[in-house]
Amino acid sequence: MRGPNKAFQDDTPYVIALIDLEEGFRIMANIVNADSLPVEIGTPIQIIFESVADQTALPQAKIIY
Repeated sequence: MRGPNKAFQDDTPYVIALIDLEEGFRIMANIVNADSLPVEIGTPIQIIFESVADQTALPQAKIIY
């Protein structure tokens, strides 16, 4: 996937996943370290938060290995 504008070009390619959390919620998030690791259903991940502005953070996923 390509970035919507030049500010996001360094973040590409995106690996977007629907993630079922143990708490019963489902979220959509970018998997930030998927470029070097295989991603498939059941891959264990950790939710992290990326600060994008003052008092604003986006959930991201990181593969646990």
